[in-house]
Amino acid sequence: MKSLFNSFAFRMWILFSIAGLLLSIPLSYYYSNINYKLLEEHAKTELEAMAKSSSLSIELAIKSNDFQIIEETINQISIDNRYAFIAILEQDDDAEESKLFKCFPDSLTKNRPFFDSVTYYLNESALETEIIKGKIIIGISKTADAKKLQDLNKPIFHLTILANLILLVLSSLFFLLITNPLRTASRFAAELSKENYTSELTWTKGKNEISVLNNSLNTLKKNLMQHKETNDGLVKNLEHEIDKQTEELNFKSQLQQLLIKISNDFVYVSGSVTDVISKVKESLGIINDFIASNYALVLKIDANKQINLYADWSHNPDFFLNKRSLALNDSEFEELNLLFSDRDYVALNSSANPVICKLIGSFISKPD
Repeated sequence: MKSLFNSFAFRMWILFSIAGLLLSIPLSYYYSNINYKLLEEHAKTELEAMAKSSSLSIELAIKSNDFQIIEETINQISIDNRYAFIAILEQDDDAEESKLFKCFPDSLTKNRPFFDSVTYYLNESALETEIIKGKIIIGISKTADAKKLQDLNKPIFHLTILANLILLVLSSLFFLLITNPLRTASRFAAELSKENYTSELTWTKGKNEISVLNNSLNTLKKNLMQHKETNDGLVKNLEHEIDKQTEELNFKSQLQQLLIKISNDFVYVSGSVTDVISKVKESLGIINDFIASNYALVLKIDANKQINLYADWSHNPDFFLNKRSLALNDSEFEELNLLFSDRDYVALNSSANPVICKLIGSFISKPD
């Protein structure tokens, strides 16, 4: 049961249910509000027409000196249950206020000749005759409209409840039908995430979403097994490469320590050129023995564009020529300056740096 509550299907069912309620409640309120406005407009229109009609009848009664018409008009309004009250107010010019001339019901008083606009729809019409000047106020209770609104909204409320129930039932059936296949597929996917490829999922026919999901997961399992084999091979190659890189790093570390030791030895060398050159040759020998190189030489370029063999080393004493210096032309000098202007190291490559290879070849008898 707990897994069902935590399932995607149950959450979607809750989502659809809440969405249905959230949609139906505003719609119900909207249509209820529309109906109320329609009733309100109808009541105001009817009230306005009745007020004008009553005003004309009373004016006619006064002009014809037949006050019985006034009584009949008020009685006619009192018989109609839609109208809550009618009041004829006479304007007192001396007191600049209105006083009650005639009213229905009799409970209306001089101090309160008509009711408030919160509980009633009110409409007034001017009354001007030679005898009476004032206005007629007619009111309709809003309670009646509220009762009509309730009657009008009953079918809407019933339909809303029925639609929500149908939505809940259909969504429940729908999600129950997809819950079991989804839970099976999710358990299979969980096993794949644990790299457990012994779990099985039935291949299904068809092009529906469940079939596509099951078949895709089976294809994924097959691909994962193939990738695992490939990755295992890559891991072995990577381990070999790591061992190789580790060996190179160790070699570089030892070489760096050797260079540091040689650098420290230079601290104790006397300032004479002969001692420095001798120490450089000794250092070249130590470095070349460590890296198993055939030869090494140090060239120095002076301000007169002259390149000199400063120091050399090789196990073969005949490796270097007797030439100790070489004059550089302008193009060679500029190219060397350009090569070493922004770097400390240049690869000895005859195709990339032919000038360097040519100059070094001028000092050795057997270029390697």
